[in-house]
Amino acid sequence: KDCKWHFTREGGRDVGPNDPVDEKFKGQPYYSIVREAIQNSLDAIYDQSKPVKVDFTFFNLDRNDYPELFNIESHINQCRKYYSDDINAERLFNNMLFYLNGNVQGMKRLSLSCLKISDYNTIGMNYTENNTKSPFYAFLKAGGVSAKSQGSGGSFGFGKGAYYTLSPIKTIIVSTKTTAEDVFFEGSTILTTHNNDKGEKLTAYGYYDKND
Repeated sequence: KDCKWHFTREGGRDVGPNDPVDEKFKGQPYYSIVREAIQNSLDAIYDQSKPVKVDFTFFNLDRNDYPELFNIESHINQCRKYYSDDINAERLFNNMLFYLNGNVQGMKRLSLSCLKISDYNTIGMNYTENNTKSPFYAFLKAGGVSAKSQGSGGSFGFGKGAYYTLSPIKTIIVSTKTTAEDVFFEGSTILTTHNNDKGEKLTAYGYYDKND
């Protein structure tokens, strides 16, 4: 609950609403998420003599419990404004706002449905800052790279896109515990380039944390 959304300054290349990785998975989003999640867990078995367990459960998240998390709406509005003349952006962000608020003017949904994926008998994802071979860093902060060992299923790093595709606001929250009992947590979203209230251009990629 001490976390906030952080978007860094854009480095010079605009990111629009048309995501080619998104296109790869949106035709079969539930099939893709089940396949990718189970594959990731099977590639990280802890005890080879026991099965890996993967749970898929739905639950409701109360907006009032995490006001800073739901402040993502302000960034979604800024993205829609930045691409105000793009029909694909209008459709994308209007769908996001409908998920957050419904269709009653001036009202917001207080309870939002979320999918939780949990795995057991796995080694977890270790984190080393700015190290693309670190699994937690590679999963959340790098595109087109994978920290999996050679020969693992889906080792090109694109499968993580299935998680964002299934999310109505292209947002995931990740928590992991390693075999050394280290715990790492961070939220991640993929929107578009947008401006902040000061008119500064921000990147499409935001992170929900204590500023790294």
